[in-house]
Amino acid sequence: MADVSAAPGSRVSRRTVTDTAWAMFGLGGPTLLQLLYVIAAARGLGAEQFGQLMLCVAVATVAGCIVGIGGDGVAFKAIARTQEAANSLFGMALTMILITAVPVAICAVLLAVWLQRFDIPLWLPVAIVVSEVLFNRIASACQKVFIAFSQQLKAALVGMFVPLARLASAAVVLLMSPDDALGTFATAYLVSTFVAMVACILYTVVNAARPKFGFSGMKLGEGVSFALLWVNASLQVEADKMILSYFATPAAVGVYSLASRLMDGAFNPPRALRISLQARMMREGAKGHSATYRFMLRILPISVAYGIFAWGAIAVISPMLVRLFGEEYAELGRILPLMGALPLLRSIADIGAELFIASDRVSLSTIVHIVSTALRIGIGIVLIRSDGIDGAVGAALLSTTLAAIIFWTIAFVMHRKGAAGRQGTSSQPPDDQPHI
Repeated sequence: MADVSAAPGSRVSRRTVTDTAWAMFGLGGPTLLQLLYVIAAARGLGAEQFGQLMLCVAVATVAGCIVGIGGDGVAFKAIARTQEAANSLFGMALTMILITAVPVAICAVLLAVWLQRFDIPLWLPVAIVVSEVLFNRIASACQKVFIAFSQQLKAALVGMFVPLARLASAAVVLLMSPDDALGTFATAYLVSTFVAMVACILYTVVNAARPKFGFSGMKLGEGVSFALLWVNASLQVEADKMILSYFATPAAVGVYSLASRLMDGAFNPPRALRISLQARMMREGAKGHSATYRFMLRILPISVAYGIFAWGAIAVISPMLVRLFGEEYAELGRILPLMGALPLLRSIADIGAELFIASDRVSLSTIVHIVSTALRIGIGIVLIRSDGIDGAVGAALLSTTLAAIIFWTIAFVMHRKGAAGRQGTSSQPPDDQPHI
């Protein structure tokens, strides 16, 4: 469906505003539900057990990016450009997830146990890892189908299934007040994610695509690049929790994880804008790097303005959040005003990363992500080992800033080289800047 401009020459179309609103609902709704779940878990388990739970979630989240070897990313990109093969591409994505989930899950469970120095109930990492690397990955693949079709409302609804089911299960656990609260939370997490996955599959089959299982449409090289890109992006958010769990206490992991979740929620508006425009980005990418670069420049000021606003708002409400979560989380009042810069920095870095994906330079984006993630892990180990939770905050801010600088510097250089090449071979004026 073509863009519908609000007026001739309009910079932002009504279609974009509507799609962003639905994407915001799709992100904001689940984030609100996840936040309610986090509040329930944090208050019901206490900082130490909550820290153990969130460590397992962090390990499983990173591992989940490997599952499928990027098949759902390959499928999403192909469906966004041509929708005729949606059934086989969706089936390919599910096939890749199913055949890779078990070995990845085993490795993730072993890593979670090792990070906790083998002082963790085994059922906890097993339940969380299976939920994330299999059930939630399939649910995510279903949502990507609707995003590729630019059906943001349906994508938003699918995105609500998993967090809604988890919140409902958490409420039941809290009402039960079991003796083994941590084990019961883990079981409820597993069962609720499975139920949500089934609902996502049924909804997608009825409303979008019926999967034809197989490997048709899989591009292994591109898939590996997508997987590495996602792993690196996930490590940018989750690595600090894993390093912190090794060098500090589970309670410190709990406090930092809670702050990180709050920042993830604050990042939703720029993420919603980017998601609502992903299909358009892929089409612009077919025209080359410079077309994508100009398109991304239209998005950047909106994300920056929001990031500055969010930073100030987070600093103001930090004391209220401490009262909400309890005295075990008192350090939130000290670290949140600093971490409030993360939504701004992440939005700049993520737009830069998306630029290379859309313009068919996934490998370059992956290389830059690997370098920035290696820097983050290295900086994190040094700072967290010496300064604990303060080191984790510093590592997050510094590494995200470096990633943003690297991505946009490379993008600018490539754009200038491309513009110089066009001027040397053609006297035609450049295309008009694309409307959003």
